[in-house]
Amino acid sequence: MKRKLSGKTHKYILVASALLIGLMIKPAVSDAKGTYSVKASTAPCNKVYKTAATYNNKTKHYYMLRSYLEKLEADGGGTLTLKKGTYNIPCTLNVPSNVTIKLKKGAILKKTTKTGSKKLKATNTMFELVAPSIASSEKKTVKKYKGSVNVTFKGYTGSTINMSNAAGASAIVCVHNKNVSVSGIKFKNINSAAFVVIGSSNKVNVANCSFQASKTPEANANKYAITLETADAKTKILPFRWSKADLTPNKNITINNNKFTKLPSAIGSVKYTDKVSHTNVKITNNTFSELTDNAIRILNWTSPSIENNTFSNITNETNSIAGILASGVVTPTISGNSFDKVSITVKFAPAVNKGAGKTYPTIYNTIDETTTSLILGNTVSNLGIYYIPQQNTLAENSISRLGYFMDYSTKDYVIEPNQKPYRDYYTDDTWYNNYTRDYYVFKSYLEQLERVGGGTLTVNAGTYSITNTLFVPSNTKIIFKDGCVINKGTYTGFPNNILVPSQSVFQLLEPSLALGKDVVGGYDGTHDVQLIGEGTVIVDMLFYYGATAVILAHNNNVTIQNINFRNYLGHHMIELNSSQNVTIDNCSFVGSKSTNSKDAIKEAINIDTPDLNTGGLNLTWPKQDRTPVNNVTIQNSSFNNTLRAIGSHKYSVSLLDNMTQVYHTNVNILNNLITNTQGWAIRSINWKNCTIKGNTFKNVYENGNPATTDIAIRMSGAVNPIITGNTFDNVKRPILLNSTDSKDSTTADKAYPRTDTFFDPADKQDDYINSMLDNILIDVTKPSILYYIEGNTKANSKAMKTYKYDSSKISYTKPTPTPGSSATPDPDEDDTPQASATPAPSATPAPTPAV
Repeated sequence: MKRKLSGKTHKYILVASALLIGLMIKPAVSDAKGTYSVKASTAPCNKVYKTAATYNNKTKHYYMLRSYLEKLEADGGGTLTLKKGTYNIPCTLNVPSNVTIKLKKGAILKKTTKTGSKKLKATNTMFELVAPSIASSEKKTVKKYKGSVNVTFKGYTGSTINMSNAAGASAIVCVHNKNVSVSGIKFKNINSAAFVVIGSSNKVNVANCSFQASKTPEANANKYAITLETADAKTKILPFRWSKADLTPNKNITINNNKFTKLPSAIGSVKYTDKVSHTNVKITNNTFSELTDNAIRILNWTSPSIENNTFSNITNETNSIAGILASGVVTPTISGNSFDKVSITVKFAPAVNKGAGKTYPTIYNTIDETTTSLILGNTVSNLGIYYIPQQNTLAENSISRLGYFMDYSTKDYVIEPNQKPYRDYYTDDTWYNNYTRDYYVFKSYLEQLERVGGGTLTVNAGTYSITNTLFVPSNTKIIFKDGCVINKGTYTGFPNNILVPSQSVFQLLEPSLALGKDVVGGYDGTHDVQLIGEGTVIVDMLFYYGATAVILAHNNNVTIQNINFRNYLGHHMIELNSSQNVTIDNCSFVGSKSTNSKDAIKEAINIDTPDLNTGGLNLTWPKQDRTPVNNVTIQNSSFNNTLRAIGSHKYSVSLLDNMTQVYHTNVNILNNLITNTQGWAIRSINWKNCTIKGNTFKNVYENGNPATTDIAIRMSGAVNPIITGNTFDNVKRPILLNSTDSKDSTTADKAYPRTDTFFDPADKQDDYINSMLDNILIDVTKPSILYYIEGNTKANSKAMKTYKYDSSKISYTKPTPTPGSSATPDPDEDDTPQASATPAPSATPAPTPAV
């Protein structure tokens, strides 16, 4: 029968045993290490405990393990091996120096809260790394790093410390210790406490452990699996009787190759001490997943290393939690980590203690460019935000952005109506608002495409307002889906003296060069760009004065296809300048207004050179090197109610001698429908070897007046034009060939020599004229080709030739006009009487001009 002891007797035995242990720990025997192996059925090695009144089935494992730890203190250290089985631990076990505790395969230490006796209360810790003799003393304390040293907890497969969700209970408390190792143990079921408390200690290593399963902690409770703290009476963070609150920080802490899952937070500090920081904290090769709060919380850590860890599924609905939240950190190294499905990768913010320790001043971060650069080098995906936020004051809205995470691999992107810019770029910009949002969205994705070397941007159906210029990089394909409408934004939400809308929508230039001067020339600018519409796609300029939808300059290999351009005023739909290998296919150009100025008639598509003397391209980034257009095809498109469909209005000469003409070459205008132009449908100046074929020209009005018609194609300075197989309907004259000069110019190009239309070689002229006579004429009032040689009118030309069409090419749907009684001849018309009919030329003989 077990002998029952009174409360006084029990207390006496405990005190006596403690005194006995104290007597046993003498320097003479401190080197005699013990090696012990126990199992759940092992009895205490100190038989006094087995006869204690509080010894029962609920406390027997506690007393057994306590007895061996006390024996190890007496031995000066040693090894305690726990074999397979479950050990219920209701009260604290104190671990002396030089001790290794091994949890063999299947060994489970379970935190319990019942002792089976009112005389013995359960505690909130399982292990405290302090000598039993010190823990049992009312007076002895430890300070600095002079507590238990050289302590190891080593687990094997299946070894577990189960905290059983005991409120506020911790598994291992390491305070004022040195040389501590915890490895290979599975920790689970924590509740409002830390599994491992590291306080005021030096050289602590936690490795190859797993930490999982936690109840939602109470407000302001410790919520970290591993916590790093400083013994401080003001913060009351380490309230252990034997721990001296001497403000000793942690140093040389390594947390490596552990797994943290289904917890609030993994590693962090709850409180900080003024002017005291933890140093040389290394968190490496760990996995953090399915956490409901910040994975790592830094408070007053100096130069920590957080490297090669994996963070995943650390997020909430408000995107307010972070993989790493830092306050009072000094130049951390955060690199080589992977973040996936994390609200915020790293956030820097000031902090102040709440409650105990609140009198300490606010702590701030010390971050340099190297810190930021290393963070941005981490691997990220599926983030809540893709930038590094830095909160500058305690106010949560005082956030700036240290940098954005770059993606250098993804090449396909999609834009939807009302979405935010790529990775939240520009959402903190001064000019970002509801009016400029779409501009910033497109801008952010185009800049990203430049970073990755090009790709595809798909713009889904919806209406987008683009207030300012978008720069398109090389190797980029923009697909505008059916139902996509791009409107020229005409209001930025700011007065025009602060932020004025731009006068273009798209410019084909690398975004990074947009602010440069003279940065590209020749055909060496942006290349291989496609603007492709699928279904019905509209780009509407809304008659915004002087605005152009697309500007090409110094580009190569560009396709614009199946886009409906609408409503331009004072400039062009497309500025086609100094570029080669360009195709404009199956587009439509509808709607224009005149400015009533001298140069009011603007082409829907303008073909020009960058030339300071002509003002042919008033932008800063292109070199004004007078590069012409080469190899351009405009086909299968329609032009309706435009001032002019296609043309040039200036010409350039060589920079080398300011004399030699510069020609646009191989301009091909094929199979287009051009109706209701308010002036010449096509106006070419210095086009060489161009082909205009298979087009229909209908209703070419003079100055936009339907009562009168004008010339459909006027070519000045043309060399070897091929104009054949077209239909001219309700025009005055199909073709005029002449010269032009810039004598009336108000700019420096007025000194340029006259440019003439001619055929090279000259003996091929008849072939070219024959091809021009092979067109269909309907309701044409002047069914002939007029050719002014070395001049632009009859008065100043060396000669004028008129080539009349064969009647088989001419038809009328309305009565032919009756000549008026005025004796004043048409200024561009030959007033010499002509034969009433000229026989149609055969395929070989030359046409017969009237001179």
